[in-house]
Parts: sequence; structure tokens; C-alpha cells
Amino acid sequence: MKYTFVSLCLAVLMTGLLACDSAKQQQEEQQMMAVQQESAVKNLITNLHSDLKRVYGGAADDVDTMIATYYVPDMYYVTPWGTSETLDSTVLRLKAAIPRVQNYENSVQNLTVSVYGDGAYAFYVLRQNYSIDGFELEEYLPTTAILEHIDGSWKIVHLQRTTDYETMQQYVALQQRTAKQTSQRK
Repeated sequence: MKYTFVSLCLAVLMTGLLACDSAKQQQEEQQMMAVQQESAVKNLITNLHSDLKRVYGGAADDVDTMIATYYVPDMYYVTPWGTSETLDSTVLRLKAAIPRVQNYENSVQNLTVSVYGDGAYAFYVLRQNYSIDGFELEEYLPTTAILEHIDGSWKIVHLQRTTDYETMQQYVALQQRTAKQTSQRK
């Protein structure tokens, strides 16, 4: 009887230890999966901006492929100047700008990612330097992307950018210059 009780206690203890070990292992696997997913989102953001650099560098025929790779079709983009536009509008604006942009460079800084199951967000500062119609721009664009894991890959479902005072002043100067050139042609 004494040995049966001790055996029973040992069996209960072993079962508890195995359950704790299993729970710990499951938690470690979930943490590893989260790290892998965060890495996948970081790669997506980095690759998006590498591809954007390539498109502005002359691979304009790849715009539609690039957009389909990174965005869902019904994505909305909130621009640095505060308007919201559909992805179709963003693509048209991008395609119109490509022939006018030269010496395009960008960098992604302070990239922070958090994954929550099939959803994630990425926050980063996008620095863009380029010339458009001969006018130099140096943009500072804090950016937030909301992503969804769809059919095995991450896609951007919402993108929002803001900007600093200096960048906004550059936009105003560019618009004034463009308006002046347009009125001089008339």
C-alpha cells in the first residue's frame, strides 16, 4: 500500500512535469514562430522599398507586378498631405511620376514590427531623396503599414504616412514652381 501510494505520487508528479515541459515547449515554438513572422514582415518592407528604387531606376514596366506583390487590391493609402486614396489612384500617380523622377534613393530607418496572429503592423521612417523635374526633394516620412497574412504571405492592407515641416515646405515649393511653369506656358 505504501509503495502504491508513492508510485501514484510519482506518476502524478511525472505527469505534471511532462505537462509543464510540453507547455513550455509549445510557448517556445510560438515565440519562434512570432520571430519568424516578424522577420518576414521586415523583409517585405525592405524588399518593397528596394523594388521601388528599381522601378524609379527604369524598371517602370514592373510597377503592376510590384504592387500586386506587396499590396491587397482594395488597400487604402493615406498620403503625407492627409488625403486618402485607393491603390488604383496611388498606382496612377506613381506611373505618372516615374518619367519625371531622377536619382532616386531611399532608406528604411527604425523599422519596428509586431505580429498578432494573421495581422501585423510595421512602423518605420522612410527617407527618400530624388529629383523631380529638376527640383530636389529630401523626404522624411514616418510610415505605418498594417499587414495581413493571406494565403501564406504578408500583404499590406493599409498604409499611412506623415511628414515633417521641412518636407511639407518642399511639397509647397514644388507645387508653386509647377503652377508658375504652367501659367508661363499659357
